[in-house]
Amino acid sequence: MKVRMHQFELPLEHEFTIAHGSMTVQRSLVVELENDGGSGFGESTENPDYGFSLDSMAGSIESCKQVIESYCFGSPAELWMLLQSLSPRCLDEFKRRNRKSTPTIKHFKHFKHFKHCNDE
Repeated sequence: MKVRMHQFELPLEHEFTIAHGSMTVQRSLVVELENDGGSGFGESTENPDYGFSLDSMAGSIESCKQVIESYCFGSPAELWMLLQSLSPRCLDEFKRRNRKSTPTIKHFKHFKHFKHCNDE
């Protein structure tokens, strides 16, 4: 599996205005997952009022990229459960227990839904 991120600045046909301000460009992050020659895409737009910048979204994906790229799918739901275990609260607990800054693939062998591609 390969993870790619694509950033876009999409010009709006008309200025968009709400109470927080106006914009004429919508910054978007498109995430591509490629596996066995096929690709799937997901998209999210930047929303600084709620703390979602392109950098913060890309950083979140980057923080779990190794896990995603090393995972052999059983189902999307299984991967979602694994990624939920990487929530900030879980990562803080991991750091407290292991005194390491970032978990690696070997730390997820205990997770019942994790199957590393090299384990086959």
